[in-house]
Amino acid sequence: MARQAAESSLADSGFTAACKFPQDLWPVEIDQRQMEQVICNLVLNARESEPRDQLVRVEAANERLAVARGGLEPGDYVWLIDPALKTIVISGYAFDNTLRDFTQHGFCDAIAKPFDVTTLKRVLERNGV
Repeated sequence: MARQAAESSLADSGFTAACKFPQDLWPVEIDQRQMEQVICNLVLNARESEPRDQLVRVEAANERLAVARGGLEPGDYVWLIDPALKTIVISGYAFDNTLRDFTQHGFCDAIAKPFDVTTLKRVLERNGV
């Protein structure tokens, strides 16, 4: 389903979906139509942000969380994401736990609002973006 949604979202666009799903991917309970819409939106956003690449990567992976992280309780999860994706949290709340402990929530860095272009550039460069 995920592969078909990604490929159909890119039909006639000149882009290719590079899908990688392990054979031992755990089964999940989802609303198929909602998940198709989510995948289509993610793929279209990726296409718009990478006009040079012509390749949109869609990967899934199993992960067992031993401790709570990013608002998720310990347990088994299936991730649908580009594993090379680097995410930065931006918040206007100085005492936001996510901003303060960003790595515990799955982010590579954090920026507090308000910020200027110099701050954004420094954070992007620090993270190799």
